[in-house]
Amino acid sequence: MVSYNFGAWLSLVERSVRDRKVGGSNPLAPIINSKGYMQNFIKRLIESNKEFILKEVIEIKGLMHLLMKPQNTGQEWTKEEKIKIKSHLKNISKVVPAVVIFLIPGGSLFLPFLAEVLDRRKDRRT
Repeated sequence: MVSYNFGAWLSLVERSVRDRKVGGSNPLAPIINSKGYMQNFIKRLIESNKEFILKEVIEIKGLMHLLMKPQNTGQEWTKEEKIKIKSHLKNISKVVPAVVIFLIPGGSLFLPFLAEVLDRRKDRRT
């Protein structure tokens, strides 16, 4: 009878997973799941497309005022306001694909980052 050793031929990714003792098959999982990674990624994504996003946001009457509501008044967006913002961002995403990140489920959690990066004031309100 022939016996097979199934663990002998591991791919480079499988070896990396095994050696790092990472759960799953993604060797970058510890980096992706680290605290603050997504916030930094989203901010960099917005900042690299800031001028394009800003141009489109300014062209839509009332959108900039709506985006800045939490920073200007300290009040959170209502459910209706979030729906309105997402509707406008859906249209903007046709011109600036980076905006799609706000349209995925849970993407509204990143809206404060969008408002923060697009804020053109030199002095932030506290």
